[in-house]
Amino acid sequence: NTNQNDSSQTSRMHNAYQKTMTALGVARDGIAIGVPTVSASFDAANASVDAGFAMSHRAITSSLRAASFLGLIDGEKAGTAQQSVRNVVDAAHCITKGSLGASATITKASLKASDIILSATGAQQGETLRLLSKRVASQEGDKRDMGNALIGLISLLAKVGGYHL
Repeated sequence: NTNQNDSSQTSRMHNAYQKTMTALGVARDGIAIGVPTVSASFDAANASVDAGFAMSHRAITSSLRAASFLGLIDGEKAGTAQQSVRNVVDAAHCITKGSLGASATITKASLKASDIILSATGAQQGETLRLLSKRVASQEGDKRDMGNALIGLISLLAKVGGYHL
């Protein structure tokens, strides 16, 4: 009976290990998908920051020009104010871009470090696809819709996550 208990405990430990490795593999797949997504998101954020500061600069400059044109402010004072505002907006733009760049670097390094750590544990990329293929195989009846969905997902992951199929 002790032998049977040991075998049962070993089986439970093996199952727990398999589930843990599966979960770590799924996490690694998430990182593979997240890396290009993060890059695209930071690229979009950088473009938005540039556009936002360009619009702010133009709006402030236009307001000062209009005030000068309407005689509300002396032309020389408007020019001085415009240069001061340009300097402040340019400094804020540089600070924002620098902070965004640092955030991108930290985020990408964190994802890379996480992938390295998960790889060191033995977590395998592609675990999500293996789980989905098992799910498709376990479905009863016509599996074409599930198969087509799986093929589409595989294609998407190959493009976005850098899988080599």
